[in-house]
Amino acid sequence: MRESSLARTLREKLGPLGQWTRIENVVGTGMPDVNWFPGTDIWIELKVVHGAKVFFQASQISWAKHRHKKRGSVWIIAKGEKEIIISNSINLYDKVRYEHHKPVLHISVMKEYGVTFVKPYNWKSIIGLLCDDIQFCDFAGTTM
Repeated sequence: MRESSLARTLREKLGPLGQWTRIENVVGTGMPDVNWFPGTDIWIELKVVHGAKVFFQASQISWAKHRHKKRGSVWIIAKGEKEIIISNSINLYDKVRYEHHKPVLHISVMKEYGVTFVKPYNWKSIIGLLCDDIQFCDFAGTTM
């Protein structure tokens, strides 16, 4: 699966509930892939799991950390073979390790600090989690 395919799926499910903007920023670096506005700004970084790892750019981590300092949040949504894992980036970026000077996160860490959804995906719960209707901290580390 490619990131663009994940973006299409999420747009299909989330887009009707708010303004959906896919970011293709060639000028600035690190900005998340999607801004979704169902009444509040929700930034989403899309990732596809490769093996058992999720790869980042250092600029993505920096952008999110600056957003955190302003009390904002960035969600990371990673698509594995049979699952979608969602986590708030503030829980993950200090756990990223560097391999060959590139930021990498093992999928087990993302599962530990995120919520894993398996097929068939419970879109109502995914939307509730992103919109904070469901308290993320209550579900982190669980599979739904």
